[in-house]
Amino acid sequence: MYQSPQVELTCQTNNSQEDSSSSIPLNELILLSEKGERLSWNNFERYEYEDEGSGLYIRKYNVEGGHYLIVSGKSLDKQPDHIYVVRMDGQQIDFLKENIEGLEK
Repeated sequence: MYQSPQVELTCQTNNSQEDSSSSIPLNELILLSEKGERLSWNNFERYEYEDEGSGLYIRKYNVEGGHYLIVSGKSLDKQPDHIYVVRMDGQQIDFLKENIEGLEK
């Protein structure tokens, strides 16, 4: 009887930074949001992420309190196209246009 090989699926994570933590603290997330349109991929380098993109760069960062941040774009050499927070309840908040200070820990 033929048995198909088992395939293990993994997400690529950024674990190369010694200073990285498992989630972005809310106070740091608020400071990042104040940069607005000036945010670049480099602003997020120190945090661990899951690479969820296929054809695009889509990085998922855990945020304190069970929320997460999605940063996406076509090129790492240009500013991200979209940045949004997904709250624990699933609501999406545009990181560049909406106030995120109401996020809870």
